[in-house]
Amino acid sequence: MTGGRVAVLGPVGRNFAAGMSGGVAYVWAADRESFARNCNLEMVELEDMSAAIWKNF
Repeated sequence: MTGGRVAVLGPVGRNFAAGMSGGVAYVWAADRESFARNCNLEMVELEDMSAAIWKNF
């Protein structure tokens, strides 16, 4: 994905966000640790929805 936005409401497979070079993915994950293990953390930064950035949005 380049510069897009996506909302994911179900499970993701391994290497989620591989090749993601821009944009935002909003992901609901019941198990945050499992989700983080499936992400390509070289390409993305994980933030909780309660992060300070959302307080002024």
